[in-house]
Amino acid sequence: MKKIMQDQSGFTLIEMKDSKYANPVVKKLKQQTGFTLIEMVIVLLIITVLMLLMIPNIGNQKKQVNSKGTEALIQVVETQAHLYQLEHHSGIPSIEILIKEGYLKESQGKTPEGQKLIIQSNGTVTVND
Repeated sequence: MKKIMQDQSGFTLIEMKDSKYANPVVKKLKQQTGFTLIEMVIVLLIITVLMLLMIPNIGNQKKQVNSKGTEALIQVVETQAHLYQLEHHSGIPSIEILIKEGYLKESQGKTPEGQKLIIQSNGTVTVND
């Protein structure tokens, strides 16, 4: 149904209420209101596959970070033990002495995994398993 009107300024307004005159693209968009169940299942499947690929990598990354952290901590402890020897003109100190004298923090006496560090008689630092 067409309705033709003329406003005061002289312009003609056409109002269409019959859907057969409406734009078919707009009509299709108005009918489509959400995702179908199949589309949702496909999206969830893709997310699941991505998660399954990422989770093992995250676990490996944590192991590598802890390993590198332990290596760096061992180097710091060896350096601090050597510094203690130079300043005190003494033998190789223990971890406890280095912590007590302020050369190490309490948290530096253990690895990120919680294993205790030990200074050997030759000055190398090892992890107590």
